[in-house]
Amino acid sequence: AVNNRLLSDYFRNAFAAGGDQGSSLLVEDPAGELDGESHKILVWHIATGLCQIKLLLEDKAGAGDLYALPATPPHYAAVACLSNYCAYLVTQKLVPDNGLVAEEVFDDVREEAYTALRGCSTVREIRDRLVPAAAAAAHGGAAASTTTIVGMGAQLSEKLLLAYGCRDDHLWERLARFWAGFLLHLSASTRAAKHEIHLQGRGELTTHLWVLLSHAGFLGKTSHGQQLLDPVDLDDA
Repeated sequence: AVNNRLLSDYFRNAFAAGGDQGSSLLVEDPAGELDGESHKILVWHIATGLCQIKLLLEDKAGAGDLYALPATPPHYAAVACLSNYCAYLVTQKLVPDNGLVAEEVFDDVREEAYTALRGCSTVREIRDRLVPAAAAAAHGGAAASTTTIVGMGAQLSEKLLLAYGCRDDHLWERLARFWAGFLLHLSASTRAAKHEIHLQGRGELTTHLWVLLSHAGFLGKTSHGQQLLDPVDLDDA
């Protein structure tokens, strides 16, 4: 039980003021009340991406993409890699959610993003399209943007930037800590049958983490007894 609580406290571990679990939180997690891990992953992935865009736009050298900035905070690369990897796990349905749920959530959010960003051709246009309503909500105004996953991600990015600023090393350090803890939670909480599929091939990082966590007694929200696959996952078996 203690081990499982350590895994599930990944948000507080990252964002408690002063790094002390008993301290107040510097930001609130808008995804905390959502059902399903796929929703949470995508909210945080969108928020992280918008923080990356903000850093890009403030870069005086005007780098062309999010991964070729001439100078980045120390934890930037880890944040980008972990965020992208967790989003990738949703597309592979290698998350604690039912495979059909993960697939539907991803498709719905992709449609949300397509609708919200139609006509945008640059990262500046993407940010300008999403941020105004999110910024108003983050400052205590209307919260209409929070009704969609894309809107929740945009609002979360504004709260993070309001608390830290995009060039603050603490933002990227805390995001790295969050994503690392979240990935461990996802790995331990995904049912054994899904991981066993990937043990038969080259394996996924999350599956190797699951093996290590299981041997250490970290079982997340699932257990080795949950061996049945969902029908949508059988295609990968």
